[in-house]
Parts: sequence; C-alpha cells; structure tokens
Amino acid sequence: MTLEEALHNSDMSEIIDSMTAYAYSRLKTIGVKDLEGKTPEDFVGEVLMKVAEGDRDWQKAKCSFKEFLFGCLKSHISNYLVAFEQKYELELPDVESGEDSNNESELKPITIQKLIKEGADQDEIDMFE
Repeated sequence: MTLEEALHNSDMSEIIDSMTAYAYSRLKTIGVKDLEGKTPEDFVGEVLMKVAEGDRDWQKAKCSFKEFLFGCLKSHISNYLVAFEQKYELELPDVESGEDSNNESELKPITIQKLIKEGADQDEIDMFE
C-alpha cells in the first residue's frame, strides 16, 4: 500500500487527535514545562512532515499505518528529549566531587535560573533550595 492509499484509507482526524493526546501525555509525565517553545502539536506536525517527505519510510513498515505513525511519534519525542537534555547538561558547569561547598553555592543560582527559564513555579524553586 502506498502512502497516498494509507492516508485515504485512514481516519486521519482521529489519528492526529490520538497522536496529539499521546504527545501531551508523554510530555506531561516528563515534567518539562518549556521545550524551547515546542508544543505537542508541533511534534505531531513534524512527524507527519517526515512521513510525507519520505524521511520516515512507510513503504518498509510491517505494521498498520496508525501503528507506524505512533512509532514515529514516540521515536521523535524520545530523540528530541535526549538532545534537549544534552543541551542543558552542557550549559551547567562541571562540579567534581570532593571539592568544597563553594562550587555548590555557585551552581545553585545557575540551576535556579534554569528552573525559572523552564517555567518552574515558586513551590518548585523552594523545594530545590
């Protein structure tokens, strides 16, 4: 079955709604409030574009079209989060164990700034402190 046939034979409205609900749920469980302005709808749209452009090859899939799209979405979110975490890990200064507590006092304001930038509320900041 070609991609065009799969699109015509599927209830894309229901699939997109389900994918968006999954993306909301997945991102909510992670607890990150700001993903550089990306929304769950952005992740779904990016997956659909990758499938339409052939970056995700439906022709080689051995599952239903809906399962294929959900697999692509799960992979896309996972890959994005790995890159997102690595980006923020690189921004934090290295602290070697065994150093005096001055490093902890230097790291604390930087981490609080990161929490604020990601949309943490005052309770979350107080808990960190």
